[in-house]
Amino acid sequence: MGAASSDAVRMLCLPGVPMLALPGAKMPRLYIPAGKSRARWRASALYPASRTAARAYRLFLRLRATIWPGDASILPVEASPLSRFVAGAVPGVEIAAIIVGTAGPGRKFTVALWDKAWNLVGFLKYGETAVARSRIQNEFRMLGEIPEGVGPSVLRLTLLYNA
Repeated sequence: MGAASSDAVRMLCLPGVPMLALPGAKMPRLYIPAGKSRARWRASALYPASRTAARAYRLFLRLRATIWPGDASILPVEASPLSRFVAGAVPGVEIAAIIVGTAGPGRKFTVALWDKAWNLVGFLKYGETAVARSRIQNEFRMLGEIPEGVGPSVLRLTLLYNA
């Protein structure tokens, strides 16, 4: 993972929560809290997999992350603007996991946010490039057109540093 992506991941983590990279540090697809095994199991369910072989691989990764994450990469996080960013819009966020998009100019990072009781409270999308930000703006517009109560509601579209 390049320096810019590493910086983005650190920026999207909750401060003081070390993150475990799955499947590993070289080509991470998911970062989950490196805490208790039950939390690693729950968060690792976000690993992207749609085909049968990919789902089997996800199960293997989830078991490895839960039972024996010893050789996996753990990213320490001391500070991050994420808590400040979500505090006003989504209060009570205590757990976050980061899905890393496919490498390229359109790469987006999706952050799943949970409260202490593991209730999903929202998602945050982040893009480093103009292409990724344009795609996020398009998603924002499309989700904004869905009638209230029918699907997810969008809260805001802004720069992470302007929280």
